[in-house]
Amino acid sequence: MRMLELPEHVKRLLFLGTIILGVILVIVLGMNALIDAQQPSKQHAASSSTTPMPTKKVSPLLFGTNLDFSKNDQLQISQSSSTQQLLHTLHVQIVRISLTERPSQQEITQQAQYIQKIGAIPLVSLHSTLSSQALADDTLAIQTISNVFPGQTVYYEYGDEDDVLGVTADQYTQSWNQIVPKLKQLAPQAQFVGPATYQYDDDYLQQFLQHAQPLPDEISWHEFTCDASWSQQQCLAGIHTWDQHITAARLLMKQFIPSSRPVMITAWNYAANATPTDGKSTDKNFVATWTQNALQTLATNEVFASMQYSGINAPVPLISPTNTLTTQGQTFRNLFEKFITQPLPAPPDQSTPSSTPTLTASSTASTTTNTPVVPPTGTQDGTIGSSPTGASVPIPTPTSPSDSATVPTPTTAASTGSVPTTAAPTPTAASKPAPTPTPTPASASHAVDGKNPTSYTVSGKTCAATLSNSTPKSVSFNGVTGTLYFQFSITCHAAWAKIVFSKAVAANALGNAKIVRNGDGKAYTCDSGGNLAVAPGQTSCYTGMVYDGPDATASAYGWYKSASGSSSWSSQLGPF
Repeated sequence: MRMLELPEHVKRLLFLGTIILGVILVIVLGMNALIDAQQPSKQHAASSSTTPMPTKKVSPLLFGTNLDFSKNDQLQISQSSSTQQLLHTLHVQIVRISLTERPSQQEITQQAQYIQKIGAIPLVSLHSTLSSQALADDTLAIQTISNVFPGQTVYYEYGDEDDVLGVTADQYTQSWNQIVPKLKQLAPQAQFVGPATYQYDDDYLQQFLQHAQPLPDEISWHEFTCDASWSQQQCLAGIHTWDQHITAARLLMKQFIPSSRPVMITAWNYAANATPTDGKSTDKNFVATWTQNALQTLATNEVFASMQYSGINAPVPLISPTNTLTTQGQTFRNLFEKFITQPLPAPPDQSTPSSTPTLTASSTASTTTNTPVVPPTGTQDGTIGSSPTGASVPIPTPTSPSDSATVPTPTTAASTGSVPTTAAPTPTAASKPAPTPTPTPASASHAVDGKNPTSYTVSGKTCAATLSNSTPKSVSFNGVTGTLYFQFSITCHAAWAKIVFSKAVAANALGNAKIVRNGDGKAYTCDSGGNLAVAPGQTSCYTGMVYDGPDATASAYGWYKSASGSSSWSSQLGPF
């Protein structure tokens, strides 16, 4: 059969079509080869992104709370059992309590047994230089608690925010050196903690570390991120200062003492003076976010122990007045269960200076942990039950690689037999001083800062004599009425605070005021630059001054400590 010959133009089209198809085929094959060549890298990248980072165990003592046993009535006693059960359900590991004025052995025993029944261990806030009965009260407390927790590690914190009452670091340290050695003889296995300041204070801690004999077993201070009047954004942002404080404290220890001590934050929340109407305490999203960020920050920084403020009967409690878990309580519990079953990712390795460090806000601590594992608290006979997670709780020893000192490992609360049928008091929260968060900017220096308004002169006149404005605010401290004044002199460009009580302060009670420059946190009380705190029989005091020029603002606070030992700050007056 004769083949049909195609026309010339058709042949050319077929030829071009074949070439084009060939080119397309080459391109497709090349693309496939390229994809195949890159696939291992993609798989590796995916694998790398899911590979766990180096982990660090979280101390269970991070999950503690403050409880106040100073208030007691029949309703609270009837709620005791259910409250105890909830505290156990929350996995509370350590409870900070304060001694009342002249405590009885029965009172202390009930408090210790309450803590024992929820499977926790106590941190006791001891009386210090502010109490004439400090040694007697502290001795009774240690002897009594040792009977409830025999042979176990109990933590004793010397003092409670003495700095805000005008007790200098030198005075505090002298009192520590006088009392603590005697207390250590009563309980050699106990741990003694200080300086328990109301906020992180570099100078105060340095003075204490340089002169304390013996050195503390752990160091402590309180952390709050804002005033109740501040915005949610400010309160959340303030958490970042905690990193700086913990880093600075570890650098101080590296510089001034032979070995590092574990860090305890023995009271924390967003504001010490939080209220139900501050726009934050009732906002579930804010409380959950803030609490998660706060505990994550403490865990990442390997804080050894911390105590939320406060467990119940507070504006931001763990347990509500109706005995249900609050938003903060639920977040607290969830993070405990997460951290002990899902170890926390470690931050990138960062070096710590081997020579004498220079303290800066951007410095970062570098510590390693040794993590022996012990059973979680609440599993021994006599306690409510075992931890629902059934997981072992890691106990870190937060020391630097060069430290050779033994760091205490917290022991669990073992039962010592049947608990007496005496009704255990349900704790309640006491008011706490409103903190002044340490801001990031360095504190400015002005000639008027810390000066007495009645003696410092400008143009031949004292600042008090050239008073331009005095803004009053009525304040109430648990039934004690006072008037807080924000005072300002335009001549001196300075502000100071004054507190006047309606009647003389009672025996064993104290009053004080504080002025704070908002930009850098510079603060003075009546004991720093003023005419000293309001002592029994007196009615008023005024603070030292802060520069408050056109580019600055300041706020005033008032403070009162009752004869029973409870203390509270007024709400903020200002800024002006």
